[in-house]
Amino acid sequence: MPVTIVMGGQWGDEGKGKLTDHLAAAAEVNVRANGGANAGHTVQTDQGIFKFHLLPSGILNAASLSILGAGVVVDPKVLIDEMNDLARREIPLTGFRISDRAHAVLPYHLLADRLDEIRRGGDSIGTTLRGIGPAYGDKVMRRGLRMIDLVDPLSIRAALSRELPRWNLMLERVYEAEPFDLEDLASQLASYGEHLRPYVTATEPIVASALADHKHIVVECAQGAMLDVDYGTYPFVTSSATTAAGACQGAGVPPTSVERIVGVFKAYSTGLGRVPCQPRLMMPSDS
Repeated sequence: MPVTIVMGGQWGDEGKGKLTDHLAAAAEVNVRANGGANAGHTVQTDQGIFKFHLLPSGILNAASLSILGAGVVVDPKVLIDEMNDLARREIPLTGFRISDRAHAVLPYHLLADRLDEIRRGGDSIGTTLRGIGPAYGDKVMRRGLRMIDLVDPLSIRAALSRELPRWNLMLERVYEAEPFDLEDLASQLASYGEHLRPYVTATEPIVASALADHKHIVVECAQGAMLDVDYGTYPFVTSSATTAAGACQGAGVPPTSVERIVGVFKAYSTGLGRVPCQPRLMMPSDS
């Protein structure tokens, strides 16, 4: 079977980016499966040092197709900045694709994330303030704006007309913050969508076709297993599924196509934000 999954075995920061870059050099397709701009992967090559928050680590392999899967939440501004940086360094983006099902991180998600952490005070989670939790919250509440909407100005306006009043009400009444102007926000998002439109497509058929052709696919997970929203050290976790099962879901890969799962560990554990010193372990006697 042609799929390799690379995932962190701890709280992230295990060095997955370097390993993913190495494996992607021999892959024909590489897919980022989950998380958002809260991830940080550093890759060093003979072309220099690259720091990625959203772009798949395998983007440096010009012979490989690089995909942001449906399980990723995309901050369009951060992504465009990363793409522009690669363009300045003459790294081609012709093989880059973004799932039209991936959800967008919007400016009010970023603001709400910061204000909520402040409101929590001493009980703050220690998020990266990248708007990840609020964006995934909108996704599961069926209120999100997907990339297929972001590239269509009419869809942007329809979504904001529906959702912005609720967000503005919460920002004003709960956080005592300034509301967003619909026209300004719609214009800003439309400019992002125009830039990203050539890269947004239905990536699931691309992955399915690669599997049918027995091409080698590397699936890259963000964060680590102990940050999984279901099985991690809750509530000090991220907002997505960071395990191999989550990788399959986010990348659009059936589990039966997975040949190997590479768990990345380091000799000592570290993590961003607040992490409990002694995580609860599930013992056989637990029921």
